[in-house]
Amino acid sequence: MSTVPKDVTGRELKVGQRVAYQTTGEGKGLALAEIIKINPKTITVNVKHWNDKYLTRPFSGVCIVEDRP
Repeated sequence: MSTVPKDVTGRELKVGQRVAYQTTGEGKGLALAEIIKINPKTITVNVKHWNDKYLTRPFSGVCIVEDRP
């Protein structure tokens, strides 16, 4: 049985959406990234900081960021 991936607020996650996620380390905060892949229990996002190119986060660890009209 396959479940529909949902963000922390219950909205369906899709490739190409922009999401906010919590960063790690001493400079904890929020960062924005684009979903590039949906895995069985996590998503992979494209990041543009540090040496990382991609990060994985659990579905409940991200929140969709809507574009303003």
